[in-house]
Amino acid sequence: MLHEEERDVAKKWVVGGIQLSICGIENQMAIENGMPLRVIGYDGASYRAQLLDKDIKRLVPVVTVVLNFNDRPWSAPKTLKKALEIPDGWEEYVSDYKINVFDIAWLSNEQIEMFQSDFGIVADFFVRKRRDKNYVPSQKVIQHVDEVLKLLSVMSKDRRYEQAIPTKKGGENTMCEILQGFIDRGVEQGVEQGMERGIEQGIERGVFALIDTLKEFRVPDAEIPTRICDKFNIDEAPAQKYIRKYQGC
Repeated sequence: MLHEEERDVAKKWVVGGIQLSICGIENQMAIENGMPLRVIGYDGASYRAQLLDKDIKRLVPVVTVVLNFNDRPWSAPKTLKKALEIPDGWEEYVSDYKINVFDIAWLSNEQIEMFQSDFGIVADFFVRKRRDKNYVPSQKVIQHVDEVLKLLSVMSKDRRYEQAIPTKKGGENTMCEILQGFIDRGVEQGVEQGMERGIEQGIERGVFALIDTLKEFRVPDAEIPTRICDKFNIDEAPAQKYIRKYQGC
């Protein structure tokens, strides 16, 4: 039995009460050779739905865009013909189909600034993650925190984003605060695990968890001692001792 595939996102473009098109969005981390066939399936299902709907007076185009969140540019086929092995002499009889792919992690700063929604913050995250040695979180306020964190969780395959929703009066949150939520949660978990073995080991595990998180987000090494001192209220010397022990692990 054939089943209609479900899109990641489907929107109707309506102007002045008149539907002009159907827009589909597919979020991808994996670069798939069969993507043109998948898009044909989605688009075909949308066209078929229009044909079967007796209330529709005019057929509208269906446009699908593929958002590639991988650190690598899309290298798989972008047309149906390139995804198929076509026998000699058959190519002129095979209808082609093109997909629209956007490499999110490779957008320019000018392109990111064009976004008016939270997606600009999401795109900025993936661009900085790929491009910058030291990750500097965006200071822009996230309007829809739950949705942004769930998307980041799915596309980065890191469930901690769903667990790091910071709270702030007025409901204003930024990626900088989300990063701090990561750090705080990592430290708390490290301390809790280590406290079972004693206070000193609890602090040590907390420091190690903090260092892990800071390195994951590419915080400069020169800033790490200061972060440890501030978080655990200790002097520079013991902070450096913990760092040396961490490096020896």
